[in-house]
Amino acid sequence: MENIKAFIPLAECLSEWKAFTIRGRDVRLMANGQIPHDLAKRWIIEQKSVNALQRSMGVRIFEASSGQLLSLVEILPNRAPKIKRVFNYA
Repeated sequence: MENIKAFIPLAECLSEWKAFTIRGRDVRLMANGQIPHDLAKRWIIEQKSVNALQRSMGVRIFEASSGQLLSLVEILPNRAPKIKRVFNYA
């Protein structure tokens, strides 16, 4: 009988989405439902693409040192990005 995985690790889900890493103070901000300014500056190219195509884009945010998935964010055309989900591991 073939060994089939029943679960996919959270960090491996939505692998087609862009991934960004954050650290330090930005991790605390994201855990509290706030998009850090430094992170928003890093996805300017993605925002321009979303605006041009008029299609939203999903982004995964990881904690740099642990590699844990912190949140899922949707970059919206001509609007501020929206946090879709925050994962707390405490």
